[in-house]
Amino acid sequence: TRELAAKTMINLSRFIEGTPAELLNNNVMQCIRALSQYDESGHLQFCAAALENLSCLQAARPILASAGAIQIIKQLMHGSNSNTIISSCSVALCNMALLKSCQKEMVQLGVIEVLGQMLLRGTDHTKLMCVVCLANLSTHKELRQSIETRGGPQILFNFIQVCHMEESLKICGRVFFNFAHDGQTRNSMVREGDRGGNGIDALVTLLRFQGPPPRTLEEDEPE
Repeated sequence: TRELAAKTMINLSRFIEGTPAELLNNNVMQCIRALSQYDESGHLQFCAAALENLSCLQAARPILASAGAIQIIKQLMHGSNSNTIISSCSVALCNMALLKSCQKEMVQLGVIEVLGQMLLRGTDHTKLMCVVCLANLSTHKELRQSIETRGGPQILFNFIQVCHMEESLKICGRVFFNFAHDGQTRNSMVREGDRGGNGIDALVTLLRFQGPPPRTLEEDEPE
């Protein structure tokens, strides 16, 4: 019964644009909160998918933020080993970071630390979404110092040393530009990270990047 209700709610969340805010807040968010309380991976997957769908709607983001969606997303990412759930949550965080009124709350709730964890164990798609999320947050000048305090630049210094995804590296470069352009956070670009690297090392890595490694024979699609 719960699974059927969850599937129905997912379908609603895909076509909910234009729905009155009261309905979204009072009904769909109630369903999301209820689903997030269960331990079953299937229920949590539906919950994450609904959050991903709704976060794509600009009008829904303020409602999600006021209803506590960031905390739910964070809990889902912390408690799950499912790539599907984590991927949906990373998209939702990325979209919510576009909402300026929500950005401060995201940093205060520990989203930077969550992004750092996902950059270590997520799929390539999740890692890309995490980097984009950090880029979105770094556009907020008043938040850069808070992001720096929570290790945002250092997270990327480490990530760049092992990343072979050109799109992710380009976005890392954009984040570095934001921090280096700001006089209050410029020093973070030369401070040593927890693995010994700093922003200069990271920039050198970006300058030397020659593209992703060639695919192995096993990765080639059959003719």
